[in-house]
Amino acid sequence: MFKFWSLLETVLSLCERLRRPEHANHEPTPIMSTGVRTSEDKIVKGVPEGSSRGSYVNYMTVESDQHSACRPANRKCEKYQHLIRLIEEVDRRMPVVSNSTLLSEMAIAPITVTGGSGGSDFSYYGGSDIRLERIRVWSTTNRIKAIKVWLPNNIPKTFGDGYRAGVRYEEFTFKPTERITKLSIGHNNQSEFLRVGWISFETNEGRTFDVGMDGERKTQNEPVDVGSGICVGVFGGAGCDVDRLGFVFLRPISDSNRFSKAELQTPLILIGGSSGTEFSYCGKRDQRLERIGVWATKSCIKAIQIGVRGDPPKTFGSPSEGEEVRYQEFIFQPAEIITHLSLWDNGKGTRMGWIYLTTNADRIFDFGMYSRAKEQRYEVDVGSGICIGVLGGTGPEFEINRLAFIFLKRETAEPLPKKEIPVSKLRSEMVYETVIPLTQTGGDGGSDFCCYGKSENKILERIKVWATDHCIKGIKVWLTDDPPRTFGDTSDHHRYDEFIFNPTERITDLYLCDNGSGTRMGWIYFETSEKRMFEFGMRGGYKNQKYIVDVDCGMCAGVIGGAGCDLDRLGFVFLRRVSDSRLSQTIFKSPIIMVGGNGGDAFSCYGESGDKKLEKIGVWRCGYGIKAINIRLTDGTSRTIGQPLTHVKDDEYQEFTFNPAELITLLFLWDGITNLSVWDGITYNDVKSERLGRIYFETNEGRKFDFGMLGEKSRRYEVDVGSGLCAGVVGRSGLLVDALGFVFLK
Repeated sequence: MFKFWSLLETVLSLCERLRRPEHANHEPTPIMSTGVRTSEDKIVKGVPEGSSRGSYVNYMTVESDQHSACRPANRKCEKYQHLIRLIEEVDRRMPVVSNSTLLSEMAIAPITVTGGSGGSDFSYYGGSDIRLERIRVWSTTNRIKAIKVWLPNNIPKTFGDGYRAGVRYEEFTFKPTERITKLSIGHNNQSEFLRVGWISFETNEGRTFDVGMDGERKTQNEPVDVGSGICVGVFGGAGCDVDRLGFVFLRPISDSNRFSKAELQTPLILIGGSSGTEFSYCGKRDQRLERIGVWATKSCIKAIQIGVRGDPPKTFGSPSEGEEVRYQEFIFQPAEIITHLSLWDNGKGTRMGWIYLTTNADRIFDFGMYSRAKEQRYEVDVGSGICIGVLGGTGPEFEINRLAFIFLKRETAEPLPKKEIPVSKLRSEMVYETVIPLTQTGGDGGSDFCCYGKSENKILERIKVWATDHCIKGIKVWLTDDPPRTFGDTSDHHRYDEFIFNPTERITDLYLCDNGSGTRMGWIYFETSEKRMFEFGMRGGYKNQKYIVDVDCGMCAGVIGGAGCDLDRLGFVFLRRVSDSRLSQTIFKSPIIMVGGNGGDAFSCYGESGDKKLEKIGVWRCGYGIKAINIRLTDGTSRTIGQPLTHVKDDEYQEFTFNPAELITLLFLWDGITNLSVWDGITYNDVKSERLGRIYFETNEGRKFDFGMLGEKSRRYEVDVGSGLCAGVVGRSGLLVDALGFVFLK
């Protein structure tokens, strides 16, 4: 038995030596090649990953976790040459393929292989979702003896022989989101027995792993391109030792979903290199990108400045001015979203090079380094087109090493600017003249629907609303003596709420909000004659643009709108106080935009025809908003809203009296100052509004009115003035004016 094992060991050792260049008196050289190895390396196809070209040799020298007794060749083994030739013949019949199949299977970074040319080839790697979980390395004072790697849901594999006397081992277990940021692999600098000498890497968690030979390593310290930092396996050759070794990394472009922790975000695509210090700047769902500024040199993007709604701008990189530094910025309009985004690296995959984007307003931002490599262009999925921030990395010289834009996911349709339903369409849909003009809120997608009764004998009795964090998904309505009707998605896994009207109960106040981008229905709020209230919709929907609905007598006959997978738009149908056939003589009001908070009691003061309009407005202000307003109409109607100051200073009250033919041509409203909070050390303006802050308008006679709170800590809203003929105001008030909207004729 001893002779048999001695013979077997000799045969295996000779096979190992005959496969190496040493047997031809060629001195081996270190392999430090970046890229794809050729077919001469003979990677085996048709055998398990990790196997060598001969399964028997592989079992004894590479794969086995048992004691492997590979020893130097016996010089007196010539009588066993027929066994060696037999094994080589079997070896030659094994199919071989090029390692280029690695690059065709997934987007991996160039593989850097370090060490000698001996040993049996091995490769063991996963895909983009199968990543290195754990590694164990056996070593001596002058070489790496073996490695063992763990991939998710796979059997761990060992390459080399670590079960020898005097061999020590160390291991490293990766955390779920941990990535390698720096990797170095060195050989043992022994020309006769060239092996992998040591392995050293650092991670983004600040942890390090260093194992292998002792002594000076600086002369061999050649860093490896780690791509995205996500290691999916290993590649190399091994016999009794680890002869050569390379780590397989995903490219940065394939680093999707790595940093995307919120369900609202699209998969992130990082463009550029993998080194440098990470940064991220992301607003909340209702804090969109408002401004981007870019500094660029002839070779890369040097710095960027990002501003999101409600936050101060933040700069990443070094925006130093100079002859070679150029600057360009882009400021988004309120309803503007990104429809297309392309990114370029610097042609070397190490820096950010160029940004190109287009918007739904047909505007373009196209800026970066002096020239861009067309073959390095990456198309980015912009999702809904609503960008809420960026993330990336900056280098040692504060240039932008990599960059990704964070978008909200697309829901059921591309977001579009809000479009008002024309009056002519409203008139054609109003079959019954008892119905008042309709106000629909939301987008213009989906299929039209209508469900309302003909008279007081058929009115809304019950309503049920389903919603997600992003929009209202669907509604279900019950009319008197009719079966319920459903519109949109009313799946029970969505949140829902419902309201059942009492027999004589009527709606006294109704506000509708869109989803913040004018594409879906976002929020419903109404109060009734019995002091009950219903408010429901998307998360934070009450913060979006509000539309006051004229409820007339308060008797709701049903609903009208459009729906697909979501509730795209919605309008409530109300009966008139008096039914008549004079529909064409009824005033049609522009959509009412009410600015401010939800506190206080509702009020309204406006005329019912073009002969009764706003004649005078007086405003009292305080340091944090508008304290009260006084309204006078042309028929002599006068009303004061809020609590006027008893002792008024010269700068605390201002009034404006309209001339008979004077019209408003431009109107802005500001909400009041809000509480300041601190988040991540950055002071930002919380989007919750509490009161009316300021009023500004211009007229066709060149006159202006500008009065309200002091300071600039508020948001401005531009109001559609329609024909410019103001019929009055609506809003909410208590101790001060909580909210205000102007009523204009179309």
